[in-house]
Amino acid sequence: MNEMQLNLHTIIMKVGTKHTYKHLKFKHPELFSVIQAVEGKRFIERVYRVVYGIVSYPVCLQCSKEITKFRTFQKGYALFCSNKCVAQNRAHKDKKKQTSQEHYGTERPSQSKEVDDKRRETLKERYGTDSLADIRWRRNKAKK
Repeated sequence: MNEMQLNLHTIIMKVGTKHTYKHLKFKHPELFSVIQAVEGKRFIERVYRVVYGIVSYPVCLQCSKEITKFRTFQKGYALFCSNKCVAQNRAHKDKKKQTSQEHYGTERPSQSKEVDDKRRETLKERYGTDSLADIRWRRNKAKK
C-alpha cells in the first residue's frame, strides 16, 4: 500500500464507513477529489477501490463476467455475478458437501436423522402434525 492508501485506510478505521464522506470532504479535500474521480456507483465503493488499488471490476469465478455488485467496505465485491453461477461452481458445491459432512455426517443436512427429527418436532409443536402435507391440506380446505 502506498501512503495515500494507508492514510485512507486509517481514516476509515477511525471514522467508520458511515461518516467517511463528510469527514473526507471537509477535513481531507485533496483525498476527496481523488476518490471522486474513481469509477464506482457509491462513494464507499470508490474509497474501497482506492484503498485496495482496484483499477477494473473483478470477474466472476464461474463465468468470467464483470462483477459490479459491491457489498460493503469490509466484504468488498461479490465473488460471483449471480446465484446461478454460485450454484454451478464446483468448489462451492464441494465446500457445501464437506461442511455438511462435518456437521451432520451426510452429504446434505436434510439427509440427517437429527435434522429430520428436529423438523418433525417443530411441525408437531407449531401445527400439531409431523407432516408438511397435512398442513397444506388443511390450508387448502380452509380456503374453500
